Amino acid sequence: MSVSYLIAFDFDKALQKKEYLYKDILKSKKTVWGKDDCIIFTDELYAQEEDIAKNLFQQRKVYSIRSSVPLEYHLKDKDAICDEYYTCEKEQIEWLFEFLKKKISRTEDVLFVKIWLGHPINYFKILSEQYDVNDFVLPKDEFSFESHIYQFVNNK
Repeated sequence: MSVSYLIAFDFDKALQKKEYLYKDILKSKKTVWGKDDCIIFTDELYAQEEDIAKNLFQQRKVYSIRSSVPLEYHLKDKDAICDEYYTCEKEQIEWLFEFLKKKISRTEDVLFVKIWLGHPINYFKILSEQYDVNDFVLPKDEFSFESHIYQFVNNK
């Protein structure tokens, strides 16, 4: 079973740029990645992603986020894999929130959900929680998106 991340923008807010190379977006230049490693927002969804998008995000432009490293970070990755991998994971999440801050105006929101492909989904059990993207504080050591819809807003 693989994890998928879906992000939904107002329909008229389609992304112009969809691919962001790590070498261009990560703060730490000590991470060692191939020249093509990146985070991509793709509107070419897998069949189950498409079904989820139609059920959860009607009237929205939906992208699946594909990345060379997961959209989470854990201390065990630092110990088990290497410091550079952990740093990349963490900086990618930090970059994602900076990206969202730039994309969301006071009259808009962005919806985000983490799903497990291959699992049946009970849409009635999926909760939604609102977060101001400006006040969202990432924990120091570990972070993973939970299984609910994040409604990111910009209240500033």
